[in-house]
Amino acid sequence: MQRRFRGPPTAAIVLAVGIFEVVGTVFASARQPDHRPLDALAFVLLLAGPAALSLRRRAPLVMLPAVAASVATYLALGYAWGPVFLALALAFVLSAA
Repeated sequence: MQRRFRGPPTAAIVLAVGIFEVVGTVFASARQPDHRPLDALAFVLLLAGPAALSLRRRAPLVMLPAVAASVATYLALGYAWGPVFLALALAFVLSAA
C-alpha cells in the first residue's frame, strides 16, 4: 500500500507563518509612520491568522473564515501593511487541498 504525502506538520506551518508575519510586519511598520503603531492587539491579530491554520485537518471550513476575519480586522484598524496576507493565502491553498 502506498503512503500518501500529507505535507509538513501543522505545528511547523503555524510556527513558521507566525514568526514570518510578526517579524516582517515589525520591519514593515518601521517604514510606514502614517499608520497606527503596533500594539498588543496588533500582535494578537497577527498571530490569530497563523493559529487558525492549525484547524486545517480538523475543521478546514472554519479555518478560512477565521483567518480572513483576523486579516480584515487587522487592516480595518489601520495597522501597517506587511506580510499579514501570508496566512490568508495559505488558508486558501490548504482549503483547496
